[in-house]
Amino acid sequence: MTDWLDRLKGAAHQGVLAARNTVERETVALIIGSVAGRQVFDDHGLLIVDAGHIIDIEVIARARQAGRLQQVIASAAVAGVQDVRERLTQLSQASPEVREATAHESAEVYAAARRYVGRTAGMDVTDIRGAVVIRRGTVLTEDDIRIARDRSLLRALIHSVEANEWDGSVASIESEPANSEATGSAETPLPTRRKIPLVDIPDEPE
Repeated sequence: MTDWLDRLKGAAHQGVLAARNTVERETVALIIGSVAGRQVFDDHGLLIVDAGHIIDIEVIARARQAGRLQQVIASAAVAGVQDVRERLTQLSQASPEVREATAHESAEVYAAARRYVGRTAGMDVTDIRGAVVIRRGTVLTEDDIRIARDRSLLRALIHSVEANEWDGSVASIESEPANSEATGSAETPLPTRRKIPLVDIPDEPE
């Protein structure tokens, strides 16, 4: 009786594994060629796939070996949701009124962003999928401004520069007391009065 139950449990387990493997193969076939919506790392912190990169056979192999296949599948799903959002945004901007208002706003933001040429980005500027468009530490050029405009990232670019300069100003303010103390100890001492020699004063005649 026990042997029969064990064989039944084993057969049921094998059936579950077979069904799971079938679903996994079909899912992998669907996401091959898709774009990853976010980064996926293994247990050691090594990158399996970066946001914005294509999911190919090599990515699937690395993910399966690291036990991160489900995370890669979820990353592809995130990118799919982002694509839907982008398409809805495009549809909402299809009317002439919205296009005119958007164009006017874009012109103003672009004119403001051009004043940031020559200044430094304080953080990565990324697109909706998390792909880095302008890296932190980049000294901005006209080309960078145009790239940000074409990808609707002008406001993010401006925020990146302002955040960098704000952090720098705070750091300089915080360091001022320490600098003043350090320089104060090295100041030239004030001149002292010349010492008058001590002499005996003769007694007055009687």
